[in-house]
Amino acid sequence: MPYIRVRCNRPLDDKTVVELQKELGKTIELFPGKTERWLMTDCEGDCALSLAGKSDVPLAMIEVELLGNSTPDAFAAVTQNLTDLMERVVGIPGTGVYVKYENIEYWGWNGANF
Repeated sequence: MPYIRVRCNRPLDDKTVVELQKELGKTIELFPGKTERWLMTDCEGDCALSLAGKSDVPLAMIEVELLGNSTPDAFAAVTQNLTDLMERVVGIPGTGVYVKYENIEYWGWNGANF
């Protein structure tokens, strides 16, 4: 089960959140074997993000958690896609988009582990 959490210091209205969720569903499929069917997303705007002590620049922190691992090429493609997505949909330039990946060994659901 993949999970993507998007936090940014710009407002996200309902329409933008829906668009982000739709596009994140496409993005996750850049990882071999991952599909939107199991993707959980969390999109939050107006977060108190700052970089180098400055909070007046557009910023986004995106966390991607995967059960298992993937290929370097897939990680690169996802980073590029997420960066482009944030610029296109939210107006945050690539210089303000940071992506963190975490590979999860166990994921629990419905009383059992994957």
